[in-house]
Amino acid sequence: MMGSDSWSPGRLAQYGLLEPGQPRELRPWHVYETSVSNGELDGKSFLYFVESGDPKTLGVETLVEAELFNGDLQKVDATNTTDLLTFCNKYGLPASPLYPGAARLEWFRRRFDRRVKKFRPADLADEESAAREIPHIFHAGRLDSIDWPSSLYEMIPEDMLGCRPSFLSERARAITLDRRDVAGAISEAEVAQTVRVLQIACVLPMAYQFFASEAGTADDLLSYLGEKRFLSQTGPEYFLHVDEAIVRGARLDTFENSMRNNPRLAPAVQAAETEGLNVRAGYDVALSDGLWRATNDALSFLIESDASYRKSDYQWEWGGDSTGEPMNPFARFSSVRGDLPDFSATGSVGEAVICQFFHLWADQTPWRRCENCGRIFKKYREEKFDKNIRETRFCRRSCNVSFNQRSKR
Repeated sequence: MMGSDSWSPGRLAQYGLLEPGQPRELRPWHVYETSVSNGELDGKSFLYFVESGDPKTLGVETLVEAELFNGDLQKVDATNTTDLLTFCNKYGLPASPLYPGAARLEWFRRRFDRRVKKFRPADLADEESAAREIPHIFHAGRLDSIDWPSSLYEMIPEDMLGCRPSFLSERARAITLDRRDVAGAISEAEVAQTVRVLQIACVLPMAYQFFASEAGTADDLLSYLGEKRFLSQTGPEYFLHVDEAIVRGARLDTFENSMRNNPRLAPAVQAAETEGLNVRAGYDVALSDGLWRATNDALSFLIESDASYRKSDYQWEWGGDSTGEPMNPFARFSSVRGDLPDFSATGSVGEAVICQFFHLWADQTPWRRCENCGRIFKKYREEKFDKNIRETRFCRRSCNVSFNQRSKR
């Protein structure tokens, strides 16, 4: 129970969370008119989004929402094409940080610029050759791995498994390569994956830190995460599955829900009760530990994603060949005339979401709950990103008005 001074099983640990450090500059990015098209890869159809028209630019001074990850992003149903398109038309295409997604998109946009090296979509003859051209070097153990908890893997659509979102994006760019009416192209799968993972990766650490500071429990946190108005409930539940003893085999959930929904738990509980063990205490401890681990995984994902989005020199060095020389997957373009675009000048909506989150995380003002709607927040929703955070009881203007109207009755 929140507010209790004595420790109890299930209490969330207040310490041991990763610290992202001070946020870096939020770079402006381009937003185009977005529509949906249909393509085919390996005999299977897929949807992709295309950009057209003249772009507008969003940045610190134009982004209306102070907590985009906590507002409009949570309104998106990542399984709904219309929802995704609405978000993209307002904020731009969310490219994946699992590979150089934002840079590949920007390079494609510049494909008709003769001063820029010719853009060539990745060779999709087989997955091995494609992976060499667009290496997935970030988050290998989180979103792009066969080591996912099986309970998460089973709920992810085929187009969002492994490297397929990026392969579909490359196929979309191959289809539209010669079309001058198309500015950019990206697969719906990549957009959906990026939106969904950012939804959870930001809200989970925010809510965890709030409830931990209030002596809250794992059940308190899960109750909050289960509210549609606070966290979108559709799409894969990244970071909410932990493959370890007691809580494995299903989404992290309360004991009562897990007994109903996790077929692995009931036999383990029965065996433990036969031995006289305190089953509920053991489960609650495992649940709080699992949420602590999941929160750090989410923070690690955001830290690595920020680095991925901001990588601009493309000296992607890792491992080495037999001579010990570092490998550069862009080396094959060295014989092509022209230079790569200046990727350092342009940001993306994914980078903006993370930058906002890190800005708030670094501020010493505590997270608080809106007295009207119950949302955890730190910055007034309509307060500009570059304004100092001020103390307020409400997360947005409408909540302030609604609360005052009820008080007058």
